[in-house]
Amino acid sequence: MGKTVGLVIMMLSALAMADSAEAQWREVNYTGTLRANMPYCGSQRDLDKMVDYVIDGDDRQLNRLIETGKCRVSARDLRVSVFQQNESQITFLTPSGNVFRTLRSFLK
Repeated sequence: MGKTVGLVIMMLSALAMADSAEAQWREVNYTGTLRANMPYCGSQRDLDKMVDYVIDGDDRQLNRLIETGKCRVSARDLRVSVFQQNESQITFLTPSGNVFRTLRSFLK
């Protein structure tokens, strides 16, 4: 539960432009670092749900996304290759070859 509270606090500052339903995705090619303790999800749908749950203050559903593995919280800084982005979100590739999405503000 403690991780969720911290997650909510970190995400609230990044949510103003997080609605990607109408955002234009574009192809990019750069590397960045996903900061430790930042959330990321395996699909656009799950990332959108996570953002909605934070906005709604629904800790139970937020925890469920993390517990089921649909979304994760980075245990340490993670170097990633970004290949798509819009105003508020990115799609990235991990060193192991997995694709995830997160908010752009979580990348340094």
